[in-house]
Amino acid sequence: MEFGHRLNKRTVLLICLILFTVIFLSASFAFPYSVTLSWNAPTKNADGTPLTDLAGYKVYYRTSSGNYSQSINVGNVTTRTVSNLTDGIDYYFAVTACDTSGNESGYSNEVSAQQNILTVTKGGTGTGTVASSPGGIVCGSDCSEAYKSGTVVTLTPVASTGSTFTGWSGGGCSGNAPQCSLTISSSAVVAANFSSLTPRTQTETIIDNRDSATSRTGSWNKSRGSNPYGRDSVWGSNGETFTWRFSPSSDGSYEVALWWTVYEDRSTSIPVDINYSGGKVRLYLNQRKDGGKWNLLGKYNFKDGTTYDVTVISQSYPTSTCADAVKFTLVQ
Repeated sequence: MEFGHRLNKRTVLLICLILFTVIFLSASFAFPYSVTLSWNAPTKNADGTPLTDLAGYKVYYRTSSGNYSQSINVGNVTTRTVSNLTDGIDYYFAVTACDTSGNESGYSNEVSAQQNILTVTKGGTGTGTVASSPGGIVCGSDCSEAYKSGTVVTLTPVASTGSTFTGWSGGGCSGNAPQCSLTISSSAVVAANFSSLTPRTQTETIIDNRDSATSRTGSWNKSRGSNPYGRDSVWGSNGETFTWRFSPSSDGSYEVALWWTVYEDRSTSIPVDINYSGGKVRLYLNQRKDGGKWNLLGKYNFKDGTTYDVTVISQSYPTSTCADAVKFTLVQ
């Protein structure tokens, strides 16, 4: 590039200073970061005569174009690394040449060192971290990093316990793929979204005869019937009642099943009352068969916030009635 700036009344230098068309940024982008400049040395004065008294160069720079606020006298070399530049700031550079008399040329063409900062933000009701490859981002604690143009960066989210990753947005990332890869060409902001997991509604509740959510009238004794649910089952007679109390975690339709043990003197017509949101129904059981397994009694609606009873009513001696366990399964 040709400069017509006059150095003194008698001599005009023709300064041809060319910075790298693309400024080379240090590969590691260490913070603070560095920029390496290079230029072609001038060989002629402005009048075309050979340049024989070149003394050296000055590098000028600042954070906006023109009117440079900082300079470095670099000596008679054609490359210089400018260090300790502030992370995240763009810088603009130009070079001048000086002769042995102290005369200085005009500025060369200007070039800029523009950092590409990739920033990760996190959103949503959940929590998690995002890591980058190549490294630099562990967000978490460090959510931004500078990369050279052309670098392919892969971001990987990891949801915290109780959360799930729901998707990407911004910066060229979208959808809910488990990774996002983007080629750096400018600064960008990528959002990783996490949602908290809604506690799963309890879909199955089993109440055993030993559980606290039971009550009884009269004397219920440990049964010798085989294959009880849990540790054992109990038996009663002569109108004694055994009740299981159910408090659902959500509204819905539940299947109700009963488990009993078979014994030779079991009654074949045992009343069982089921209270539900629509009222009460009475069924009759034959406990001389189908013991040691779940027996479906039907499907009934229950509402959260209300406690419901299932009660068996023992029959007259010498028959016996078994009380063991009740299961409620949410089906819709």
